[in-house]
Amino acid sequence: MMIYVFLFLLGAAVGSFLNVLIDRLPRKEGFLFGRSYCENCRTPLPWFDLIPIFSFFWLRGRCRFCKTRIPLRLLVVEILTGVGFVLLFWLGKDYHGLYYWLLITVYCLLFSSFIVLFFTDLEYGILPDRVVAPAMAATLVWRITPLVLNTRYWILPALGLALFFLFLIAITRGRGMGFGDVKLGFLVGLVLGWPGTLVAAFLAFLLGGLVSAILLVVGRKHFGETVPFGPFLIIGTGIAVVFGSQIWSWYLSLL
Repeated sequence: MMIYVFLFLLGAAVGSFLNVLIDRLPRKEGFLFGRSYCENCRTPLPWFDLIPIFSFFWLRGRCRFCKTRIPLRLLVVEILTGVGFVLLFWLGKDYHGLYYWLLITVYCLLFSSFIVLFFTDLEYGILPDRVVAPAMAATLVWRITPLVLNTRYWILPALGLALFFLFLIAITRGRGMGFGDVKLGFLVGLVLGWPGTLVAAFLAFLLGGLVSAILLVVGRKHFGETVPFGPFLIIGTGIAVVFGSQIWSWYLSLL
């Protein structure tokens, strides 16, 4: 139990740093140095206002200085990252030795990267290269090292999804998605391989279509307005990681 508590607290602390990336990368601000500050009054925040999860409830969700509401996303990211680290540790429990720790490290890095990409695309419509590129590099090292003879099962799906997104960009003249989605698609292909990549892409388009239709019906969006695709692809990836094999088997049973 203590290791799970430690992992949750570690994840919450990492989530606090991920919030900094989500806020600063789209604005091209530095994130390694400089104190955190209130987005509204720009007042530097003391350390006791930056304790993950606890400070949000202690301050009742408002800035100590200007009383502006603290974005709920900050709390969500910290809790989500903490829970995610615990689940990743549990999912890898059947592995042992050095490969286990390599696996957990890569999983946590990818999970953290997908959280940043999810919210930067959702809030700013941006998938930062400074997040996508390191995630690609880590995934390539992870995939190639133990599976040199089987790289085709990861490289080909990655290239296939990226090229498919490029095709969509060409036929829609850039109105359907952007090049950030192409890079994210390549990353997803590296992570999932075959057939998980196909499952994630299908779920992403299905969820994206459903949410877009709902937004149109309730008047939150109008025809011609875009909805970020990255968050749906990331949700599809998460579902494919956990249930991809079952979904693929179910699909094959229908043929």
